[in-house]
Amino acid sequence: MKRLFILILLLLSTATANAQTERIASLKQAVISESDPVKRFDNILQLLDEHESIYKDSLPVYAQEAFIMAKGLHSKKAIVNAGIARINNFYRHDMLDNANKLTDSLLAFVDSNNVAEQEMYVQLALQKVNGYAAGTNYEAATGLIFKVLAIAERIKDTVAQAKCMNTLAVFAYNMNKLDDDILWCRRVQALCRDKERFLRVQAYNYINLATHFAWKEQYDSANLYVNAAITASERLQNLYYLANAYLWVCNIHKWSGDMPGAEQAMLKAMDYRRKTEGNLTFSNEQLALANLYVSEKQYQKAIDLYTQGISYAYDSIKARGNAFDYDILQYYYVGLARSYQATGNHDLYENALEHIITLKDTLTQLNSARAIADMQTKYEVQLKDNTIIRQKLDITQKNVLFYGSLIVLALSLIIAWLLFRNYSRRQKMQFYLAREEEQRKAAWAVKEAQEKERKRIAADLHDNMGSYAASIKANVEELMSQVQTTAPAINSLNENSQQMVALLGDTIWALNKEELSLSAISDRIKVFLQRLRKNYPQIEFNVDERITNDIKLPPVQAYHLFMIVQEAVNNAVRHSRGTEIQVAIVSEYNWSITVTDNGIGMSNSSGTTDGGNGSHNMRTRAAEAGWQLSWEPITPTGTKVLVSNTN
Repeated sequence: MKRLFILILLLLSTATANAQTERIASLKQAVISESDPVKRFDNILQLLDEHESIYKDSLPVYAQEAFIMAKGLHSKKAIVNAGIARINNFYRHDMLDNANKLTDSLLAFVDSNNVAEQEMYVQLALQKVNGYAAGTNYEAATGLIFKVLAIAERIKDTVAQAKCMNTLAVFAYNMNKLDDDILWCRRVQALCRDKERFLRVQAYNYINLATHFAWKEQYDSANLYVNAAITASERLQNLYYLANAYLWVCNIHKWSGDMPGAEQAMLKAMDYRRKTEGNLTFSNEQLALANLYVSEKQYQKAIDLYTQGISYAYDSIKARGNAFDYDILQYYYVGLARSYQATGNHDLYENALEHIITLKDTLTQLNSARAIADMQTKYEVQLKDNTIIRQKLDITQKNVLFYGSLIVLALSLIIAWLLFRNYSRRQKMQFYLAREEEQRKAAWAVKEAQEKERKRIAADLHDNMGSYAASIKANVEELMSQVQTTAPAINSLNENSQQMVALLGDTIWALNKEELSLSAISDRIKVFLQRLRKNYPQIEFNVDERITNDIKLPPVQAYHLFMIVQEAVNNAVRHSRGTEIQVAIVSEYNWSITVTDNGIGMSNSSGTTDGGNGSHNMRTRAAEAGWQLSWEPITPTGTKVLVSNTN
């Protein structure tokens, strides 16, 4: 029954052969029609050698059958080859831990000093290199690959040598060592020239060369090698290589200014990816295509792709909960916000910004949960190790007692004395630990009381002041609709009620957080500027965000910083008579925020005098937080307000 079930799965997967390659379809048919176990196993291994092009969901079925059959063949080489097929399947499904564990177990199974097993060791060691590279541990990967290269040269495995050199070229490129990159690529060319059995290695090498020359903006050479890669990949019928090659065709067209050519290449790459991965509605490929449309200023096409991907993402979230890539979803919203901003749709742009803020909060919570889970796992592993150690210690003690019965009395006296001394030490240690625990609990109680008070204030503001503010706003709007007047007093009352609701919302936003990153404050500033833009269409608002070190601030400090920036912007809007206001947010080793206008300057700007309540409040907030606050004139006209955490 088990064999029949696997056969049915294989038959079902054959139904999709038209969506793959002729070679894969032929190999699938050979697997199904072969009854001899040894030949069937060889056919499955040949099929699994096409693991990069087989449809992703079909690959585990073949890898599992190969693993089961290898055990029945009682061959070390069969077990290793089936294991390598399972490792490739794990990498294909982003199961890096599973791949590393299986690789380590198989490396322990093979003797690298045995000449007859060195070829198997080389193949497994290359898989280990892939594991290091996937974890960006290039130092460990490079050390191992030179060891593998030496063994491959000794046993004259030229294909393995070429694979090692290709991998070293990729490492050099990733570490921006372009001279080493081209050197390793040329060595692969010299080793593999005009040899059919090196076709796969050559195709990979051509992609590396195209990448190298495209990065150096030598597009003629890049085109030459990417076309050679496409030709070799078509001969191999390798869909993965073809997709990567066309992605580089897209990059070459895009960087050389040929946007239509870039679009066509991206569509072709996505077509190959669909044949191996299925639906790409929410993927890096569709995100890249949408970003390409933004570069071409085809904003509606970009918006359609972004919204399709976002809708698919939320459907997946409903089905799978938090088992989802929120980082990609955030990039979708960033692209959508850029498109709405470019088309002048400020309401949808503001909505997209709000979603970005929410997603950043979600990512922060998920990362915290993952960190706690990792710590728990490490704790449990350590606990198991300690249990094993204690068990081994117990066995050792029993053996010592059994074989050393003649000296039991002497040892008992010594142990009793040691136990008494240890007991005394433990008593003292417990006393000190208890005292430290009481001090820790007292400090925690104070902190918890402060947190409860902050949350209570936020809740009271939301439940009491929030409802009254919203009611006042609604009453003013109703009054304006009934009176049908443009009286300055009513208009001013309406504007003040709206500002009160917005300010109250900003206060609750800050107080509700345990801590706030500078990027979150930046996002809130963008929303604030978006609200101002509706009332001051004659002023251009810009934000220059350069955050390489996303620092965290306590909620009170975050609120002070937001209010200082808000007051500076309000002063510029009301008093500068300028037409452009720019907010620059910079964070590297230290952070700073500047608000710059092109208005009449400091002499007539009330925001920069010592007597204004606004500037007084700004100085008070900055002094309380320990920040530097200054006003500077700009030549020929204008004012710059600077707040930073440096003196």
